[in-house]
Amino acid sequence: MKRFFLLFGLLVSLGAAAQSASRFDRADASWIRIVPPSAQASSQTVSGSLPLADSRKLGNLSKQRLGEALADEIRQHIGTLSPDKMLSSVELICYGAPSGNARRSEMRGSLKMQELKSVLTNRLAAGKVTVAWIPEDWEGIIRLTRQLQNLPLQAAALDIMEHIDVQKGREQQLKMLAGGETYRQLQQEVFPQVQRIDYDVLIASRPVAADGSQVSLQGLYATAANHKPGSTEYSDIIDLAARLFPDNAEAAINAAGVALLRGDVERAAAYLHPWRQDSRADLHLGVMFLLKGDATRAEVHLRLAEAQGVQEATTALRALKAETYNWNNND
Repeated sequence: MKRFFLLFGLLVSLGAAAQSASRFDRADASWIRIVPPSAQASSQTVSGSLPLADSRKLGNLSKQRLGEALADEIRQHIGTLSPDKMLSSVELICYGAPSGNARRSEMRGSLKMQELKSVLTNRLAAGKVTVAWIPEDWEGIIRLTRQLQNLPLQAAALDIMEHIDVQKGREQQLKMLAGGETYRQLQQEVFPQVQRIDYDVLIASRPVAADGSQVSLQGLYATAANHKPGSTEYSDIIDLAARLFPDNAEAAINAAGVALLRGDVERAAAYLHPWRQDSRADLHLGVMFLLKGDATRAEVHLRLAEAQGVQEATTALRALKAETYNWNNND
């Protein structure tokens, strides 16, 4: 919001944007700043939950199809991994609800989880898959029961859940409340909600091969550093880095700078558009508008960049001032 008001204030003070043909067909190297991307966290954990008793009724699927559905859910959640990342581990906890025989449910569930583990290991190519099975999630049932409205004998039901052991007749005593109505409501409104598979996926950096061939963002920039800035080789590597790592702001902003050096304003605009609200993009946004002949917007962004201490912005502002003088004298 603060950035919005700064932009608005500068636009008002400078007046309406005047656009003229620029005499520059490409950016000068002194206007462009290439900043090596900062090192990213070596690992991250993505967590989620897959309901088993919602409208999809995934809990009724075969182990193979359930494993495929869970693998698809995880893939959709984590998105496409960059080349230097891998699925290091997947931890699953499957929660069930009372079904009449806790011991039998535990045995069946354990077997199902082991087969599910095998399916996921093959489908996700994860380094390690672990599974756990909680046949009756009474902790979740108690939490949800407290939230129910108009549950018959709710206080008595909670007292039974919290003080009567499962093996000593907890479920049977619940069935006796209010002529069985309390238990029926729990079956309809609570038990389906606790039936789920929770997962934690650890995404880690892929080990670098002995020959150093593994692609990483930092590795690409290290390779680019072996070439002269502005050279074809250097520029190609910086552009490649942005395409391989599209979610990295610094890589995209740097690639925009390379495009401006080449005079490819449209390519620069495509790289900058997702990050146009990022203050790090101000320098190259200003240069882009300078090449487009939009003096007002160029000055706005270059001033913002200069206020951040970016020396290249000061150099570009001097060029803009000279360019504006030429535009005014030619009108």
